Amino acid sequence: MADEKLKKSTPKKRVTKSKNLGGARPGAGRKKGGMNAKTKEAKIVEEELRNRVLKHANKILNAHLNVALGATYMYRIDETEDSKGRKIRKHVLVTDPDEIQAVLDDTDGIGTSGDDYYYITTDKPDIRAIDSLFDRTFGKPASKVELDANIISETQLDDEQISTIAARILDGKAASKE
Repeated sequence: MADEKLKKSTPKKRVTKSKNLGGARPGAGRKKGGMNAKTKEAKIVEEELRNRVLKHANKILNAHLNVALGATYMYRIDETEDSKGRKIRKHVLVTDPDEIQAVLDDTDGIGTSGDDYYYITTDKPDIRAIDSLFDRTFGKPASKVELDANIISETQLDDEQISTIAARILDGKAASKE
């Protein structure tokens, strides 16, 4: 009997399903401005790359300007003899700023300095580099596109005209698939 009283006195709890199974819940989801781990990593790499480029911005701009304006090179002709006693001329690019300065000061435009012969050559300017510099500096110029269209409503067409247009469209699709 005591067991029966215990069972009667303890109410059974009913398990009910919550009515709010879907939809927005307060505090759920990604916080505003939050990013995936890969996005955060990409941002860090991008910032490191940006800082690296900025450290050399002046050199990069000068190189870009040289390409845009055309580069100038000074060469020295070195003469040597091969094993048969023939003279061999080798064109050597002069990169030492002091040697370049000495040649310019010494030659008076003649091309010789001591026993060595020098000459200067240039690469022609690159129009794409010039355009790129102008676009970056002044913004890309607006380009005009003129469109002359004769718009017709389908209500102005008869059945035969609509069939002709549909056939042209279908023929064009069939030709593009081949």
